[in-house]
Amino acid sequence: MHAPHPGRLLAASWNVHGFVGADGRFDPARAARLVRSWGADLIGLQESVLVPRGGLSRGALARALGLSVVVGPTLLARRAPFGNLLATRLPVLEVRRHDLSCSGREARGVLDVDLDAAGRKLRVVVTHLGLKTGERAVQLACLARLLAPRDEDGLVLLADLNEWWPWRRSFRRFLAGFGGHVLATFPARRPVLALDRILVRPPECLVRTLAVTRRAASLASDHLPLLAAIDLSGLGRGNKNADTPEPGASAQRPAS
Repeated sequence: MHAPHPGRLLAASWNVHGFVGADGRFDPARAARLVRSWGADLIGLQESVLVPRGGLSRGALARALGLSVVVGPTLLARRAPFGNLLATRLPVLEVRRHDLSCSGREARGVLDVDLDAAGRKLRVVVTHLGLKTGERAVQLACLARLLAPRDEDGLVLLADLNEWWPWRRSFRRFLAGFGGHVLATFPARRPVLALDRILVRPPECLVRTLAVTRRAASLASDHLPLLAAIDLSGLGRGNKNADTPEPGASAQRPAS
């Protein structure tokens, strides 16, 4: 999928499984080649790890993709930052990082970035929620507060929401107000679960979403990537709320 005209952006979201593929190989360069082939304007990666030796540093990844790279690490893996990452060709205006960690569970976080999309403020959020049902419930509530409209003209959520039970009322309530399509992405070789989502606000800005099913994608991670075309002409339509927190305010950290 390619953004068909200048008024559209192409967004991607992919849990890269620490750049370890189905063949057991740690190969960041393989994933980077695939990502670059999409020509996307916004790329949110979950479970990314940037390793200077035998892998890709932040600078090397930026050069490999031809994009700016913003990182939101949540822990260390292979003695290197591990977590969320945003690569973009749009100018970066502001970066915020929020903690979604629950006590006794793996650290989780939110990478929250304002971008300049042809003079409009586009807020792009990259995150990866927990595995346990109760953990996710707390994180979804926290994320919903965090994503309340502020002064942005539009918002794109690039996420592995890890929601195994999509009919849950709390999850359906969270999705309200966003445009999004339900596509199976996990496990990559025979996907049956829609764990990964690209959600867009205002909803009418989302044009189309597809899962990348090429063999190269199913070999490079245990999740399939998602691509979505976003129409910039709908940005700013009823998306602002004067009563919401000031930019830069952090969401309350989950306590359980």
